[in-house]
Amino acid sequence: MPATNGDAFFTRDGNWYVGHDAARGPWDPNGCHAGPVTGALAGEAERLFPKRQLTRLTVTYLRPAPMDGFRVESESLGGGRAAASGRLSLWDRCGRLCARADSLHLARTILKPLPTAQRPAPNFSESEAATFPLRSAWHGQDFFGSRAEVRLSRTQPEGPGPMVLWMKCRPIVDGEALTPFQRICPLADCANGFARNADDGTRTFINPDITVLMHRPAMGDWMASDGISFWEPSGIGATHATLFDMRGVVATALQSLVIRDR
Repeated sequence: MPATNGDAFFTRDGNWYVGHDAARGPWDPNGCHAGPVTGALAGEAERLFPKRQLTRLTVTYLRPAPMDGFRVESESLGGGRAAASGRLSLWDRCGRLCARADSLHLARTILKPLPTAQRPAPNFSESEAATFPLRSAWHGQDFFGSRAEVRLSRTQPEGPGPMVLWMKCRPIVDGEALTPFQRICPLADCANGFARNADDGTRTFINPDITVLMHRPAMGDWMASDGISFWEPSGIGATHATLFDMRGVVATALQSLVIRDR
């Protein structure tokens, strides 16, 4: 079913995107959360090679994508029979570069059943409705977390640290169906927030990049992330997340972290 204006993160007009409240990030009231933006970039990347599977997307954010509008430019870098690559850039209304992305697209084939590692998804039936762990934005406005529909395990320890969180998919663009890769993007960029290592409000832990590697198309409305963060006194850190649908593992997400005192 097409998304209504209030359901989606963005309205799109060609390659221009304008954010709704659910797309707002927690740090800057005028900046988008990187998860929905990554989903928008994924959609543009998939249009470059519609017959191949988008397998990896790496985005480097130089500044927040503005809520009041940004445009995405995409370029095919070509490829061979098995792999192809693309490059994307995101610009604000003033012509400033906000983000760059590189994509990898692999050709699909049909093989006999293969052995693979088994890692089942967290037990959805043992989870319950919850509020997003980062409960309020620094700017005090409605934001991604206040609009997110999430569930946590009843046995999940309270407080900061590694965490498993379920999130229901929200459409990226008003009136457009989600692709399997887009389904995972908003959640993929959340692990640094819910798997934070402190909760005293004195530090920011912003990720200037994200890499999503999806080996199997994500299915269904609910996705889970098992995240862990590493913070170092240098002010540099990293977050690792394993991403699931109801069937099992679908992707891995990596984020670099810039950690600063508030």
